[in-house]
Amino acid sequence: MFRTSSRFFLPLLLFFLLCPCLQAQRPGMGGTRSPGGIIDVQVRYADGRPAPRGIHVRLESAEVGAEADLDTVQGGKCQFRQATSGVFIVRIAEGNIDSIPGGEFPPTATLATERGSIHVSEHLAAQYQAAIDFMKVQNALGEQVLSVPEDTSLYFFSATHCPTRVFTFDPGVVAPGKMTDEVIAQIAKKPVRYLIWSNRTYPEYKVLRFGVDFDQTLGHYLLSHYHRVRPLLVDPVPFGEWNAYIWELNQDTKQQ
Repeated sequence: MFRTSSRFFLPLLLFFLLCPCLQAQRPGMGGTRSPGGIIDVQVRYADGRPAPRGIHVRLESAEVGAEADLDTVQGGKCQFRQATSGVFIVRIAEGNIDSIPGGEFPPTATLATERGSIHVSEHLAAQYQAAIDFMKVQNALGEQVLSVPEDTSLYFFSATHCPTRVFTFDPGVVAPGKMTDEVIAQIAKKPVRYLIWSNRTYPEYKVLRFGVDFDQTLGHYLLSHYHRVRPLLVDPVPFGEWNAYIWELNQDTKQQ
């Protein structure tokens, strides 16, 4: 018996997405295959707030399609009890996004890449395309680009590699002390010339800002060795929508 915990952040409601929107665990699996288990789901807005009751959620099997349908209770939660094990996809049923209060950024555009296309908001598609193009250009010039604190799919869509062993900087990923020192050493050794630093915050972890509310040592290193150059795009985005700035390694740091 396994128990899987899943969270979805509106309005980005895809299994593999621009931000890691699905978190799953199977504790106690051991070396044997489980006959089934419980899948806990919580739907959240992009800013971390729990969604309301009455959101229709569908569980689909990767092998046979739709398995079950449930509506969320208060807090955007629902629970599927599966008799069999396998690979499952949790979706919000079509039409739910527009009906959810606060779902301000419905997927109205397509982000088309060499590795596939996904439906996102118009502003997010433009911002992500600019980030992907920038990473491709710099990679062709032999420069290293690091995405912080998250947005690991930028490496996938731009066909580039993360320059550090740690590829996401969510709360708790980088331990203080030795692990933080190793990450800083890897950044310096490459060296990483550019950062794509997004406005991703973490209300779901009760700490908001990377480098300020957590990972302060790493944040201090980046702030003292890099300077902000420009936003990905000049045009502003609606409040709460994803955006990012390009940061460049300081000239005096390059010469060391």
